[in-house]
Parts: sequence; structure tokens; C-alpha cells
Amino acid sequence: MSGTKTNFPTDPWIPSIPSFSLRDYILPPSRVSDWINQDTRSWDVEAIRGVLDESTTEAIMQIPVGPAEAHDGWVWKHNKNGNYSTKSAYHAFRERRDHPVADSEIFY
Repeated sequence: MSGTKTNFPTDPWIPSIPSFSLRDYILPPSRVSDWINQDTRSWDVEAIRGVLDESTTEAIMQIPVGPAEAHDGWVWKHNKNGNYSTKSAYHAFRERRDHPVADSEIFY
């Protein structure tokens, strides 16, 4: 993950936290890459600990930081190839209607 296209407080980018959202925190608009030390290509632990609780911080620390030139991407988990299609969305939302889930469980 480079984090350049992922919104830190609103995108569901922490896979180990169900129904992930940092909307409850008062955070400035930022990208995930803003929370990565660009010199060491590691998480800026002090900055993250300064605004988030310990369990969320630990979940973030478990996510590997990729090279700066890596591209962020989203995977549609309701299709084996990870790509969104109208057919897979139809089936996912029918399933969701019958068994409600959090929005963060649609994408990862």
C-alpha cells in the first residue's frame, strides 16, 4: 500500500477491523500516505498514536507499507477476479438485503 489514493478517515482500508471507519475521530482530511514516514517507508507510529486508540493503531501497524511507487487499489470481494460487475453487485446487494452487513464488508 502506498496510500496516495486512500482517504485515511473515511475509506475502509483496515481489513482487520469490521465496519471500519475513522469518522468518529476528529481528523483532518488526509491520505493514508500522509501517515507514512516517506524516508523509512514505515508507519508514523507517534502521529498515529497521537490521534487513534491503541487497538486501531495496532491494526494499522499490521498492514505492510509498500513501495512509494505502488498503486492503491480496491478489490470487489463478491467476484472471484476482484473486479466489479453489475451481475456481482446485483447478487451482493440481494444478499445484503436478506442479511444486512456493514458497508466495509462489501469492499476490502
